[in-house]
Amino acid sequence: MIVPRVTYGRKQFLTATPLLIVAVETISARVTLQSRKVAERNIRNLEQKLISAKRDEQKNWVFLA
Repeated sequence: MIVPRVTYGRKQFLTATPLLIVAVETISARVTLQSRKVAERNIRNLEQKLISAKRDEQKNWVFLA
């Protein structure tokens, strides 16, 4: 059985690849988490604006009545 030689370039590739994969997965997870937080915050802000607008509209109708 012939064992292929592991060259310096292959060693670097085999060493760097798992680290790169872990880094990409970590970044991806953090970006996903941050985007969810931003989306939830935007939804809460929109809900508050809609509630406030509805409240103002009801006050206006009461004032007109």
